[in-house]
Amino acid sequence: MKEYVYDVPDKEPVEGQELYLSNGSGPWRVTLLEKVPEVPRSPYNILVVERVY
Repeated sequence: MKEYVYDVPDKEPVEGQELYLSNGSGPWRVTLLEKVPEVPRSPYNILVVERVY
């Protein structure tokens, strides 16, 4: 999903965290979070998730 916005604007998700995406799907577990250094809300950040069953 492109342009996902985390619900808590002051805090980015962390690896291992479970969350629902902004389209309502989930829960998902964050398996990888790659950030642009010093730009926490960059459009180039990558969030990889896996389905939680």
